[in-house]
Amino acid sequence: MSERDLYLMYLPQIAEMIVSCQQMTPKGYEQWKKETRDSTPDEAKGFMEKVFEVVDKHSGRQKAHSDIHMEISVCVDTNGE
Repeated sequence: MSERDLYLMYLPQIAEMIVSCQQMTPKGYEQWKKETRDSTPDEAKGFMEKVFEVVDKHSGRQKAHSDIHMEISVCVDTNGE
């Protein structure tokens, strides 16, 4: 399974994560990220860092000095097909 396939499989959970993070205080958000990083298995850390980038960007918490850019486009058929 490719990393893209894994991302698409977990997209609904990532979207829920973004909504939850939007409701956190900045301190709470940083604590959540630290706890999540600490509990992530080594083999998943690279993927989770990319998830954090997406969450940062779409939750409005992206740091202005960050030079990391990640664009993910997911096309959805509006007819539900």
